[in-house]
Amino acid sequence: DLARWGRLMSNCLGDFAAAAVSGQSVIIGVRRSNRLVYAVELTSSGEIRQFCGTANRAPRPSDRRLIVGTLAEVGAIDTDTAHNRPWAG
Repeated sequence: DLARWGRLMSNCLGDFAAAAVSGQSVIIGVRRSNRLVYAVELTSSGEIRQFCGTANRAPRPSDRRLIVGTLAEVGAIDTDTAHNRPWAG
């Protein structure tokens, strides 16, 4: 799936398979209108390592706030940590 996502998003998501399989990372795909628009990489400790759109573009601020807020609501991340705080802003 990550290799396919990488092709769809014109980035190197396929290279993250080993980290995902080993549990070092969790990759979350975000879809809009049944189209993959963002990928978020979380570390095993719940830190956002990467959050990008097609061709590694930064997410729109409104999308970033919504997605990070949702991840916090479900307990996937803690937005109060120093590492995640900038993503929540």
